[in-house]
Amino acid sequence: MMAEAATATAGLENEVKIIFEKLADLEKQIALVFSSHKLLVVRCFEVFLGFNSLTSFSNKAQKKVEEGNKLLTELLSKVSSGDLQQEVLEKQKFWKSSPLHQQIEQEYTLVHALRDEFQAVGNPQDCGWAKVHEEPTLTSYYKFDTRTSRTHFLIKGTMEAPLLNVVAVMTEVDLWPNWFPSVAYWGLSKSQLVHRPSRVHFLAQMMLNFPWPLTPREMMVDAFGVDALDELGLVIVYCKSASDMFHEFPVPAPPASHSRMKLNIGGFMVRPVNEKQCEVQIIFDVDPQIKYIPQKLLTTILSFLCHVPFKQLGVVSQNLVGTEYEQRVKEDKYGLFTFATERLAEHLASNK
Repeated sequence: MMAEAATATAGLENEVKIIFEKLADLEKQIALVFSSHKLLVVRCFEVFLGFNSLTSFSNKAQKKVEEGNKLLTELLSKVSSGDLQQEVLEKQKFWKSSPLHQQIEQEYTLVHALRDEFQAVGNPQDCGWAKVHEEPTLTSYYKFDTRTSRTHFLIKGTMEAPLLNVVAVMTEVDLWPNWFPSVAYWGLSKSQLVHRPSRVHFLAQMMLNFPWPLTPREMMVDAFGVDALDELGLVIVYCKSASDMFHEFPVPAPPASHSRMKLNIGGFMVRPVNEKQCEVQIIFDVDPQIKYIPQKLLTTILSFLCHVPFKQLGVVSQNLVGTEYEQRVKEDKYGLFTFATERLAEHLASNK
């Protein structure tokens, strides 16, 4: 009996050792996927842009995290007590509380929620969106969310510009004022890159002027993008306001002269039609933190202005020859444009 018990214990110990080795290997794979497949387009919308491969990052990394959870759950069902059980429980606690795993799960959830939001749009007016502006190449809408008492805005249309051009214009943070202009003293006066932990994820600061008597506003945007060309034939960019910490980097306070506004949700969906044309959709919900102006008035103002940056983005993206954008694409400091060029060529070739 004792010999059998000892043999059983030794067997469990060996199984725990094997599982722990598998987990260590999974952790290496997760870290590799996370670091090598996060290409920045701008975390502009998961701010204003960044690239993750929906296959290589969101799905693969998340599946590896889930695989580790499953291995540990199955192992705990076999190890019922003693030091061995405690060792497995500690490993499970680490696996579930790992900052990297938590970030992967959070971004996986956010990106898929944004993707579903875009897919649910379909015909906007059939989904509760009210049309507020229409031109031959774009249409803008708004919708009041009764759950949050916030207003969402949607702009969709076609840009006569290659996807790579649109990506270049959207990801060069300091040049955002080129396509996000001021209108009647209301608009973006300055933007700058604050921190970029990878080529596909960054933190950006936006400075915005508001008409008198309103004080200027500032916004910290956490942005990352998703290459979903294989799955959905498009690129998704998710953006939101940054919290106090950004990848262990403390988010700076706004200047004393500015009030911080909040981007509750933002997103871009860019679908290449051909080598020279893209379909683009933008969804956003921004809170300028102006308590004494009624929500209805803010909605009216934003409805009137929201299509302007979309239109300018298309104009600036049409031709980058001889511009600062062309030079930065050639330099390709973060390797983003090489990646985007290769992926777009693969996608267009496979859809001919």
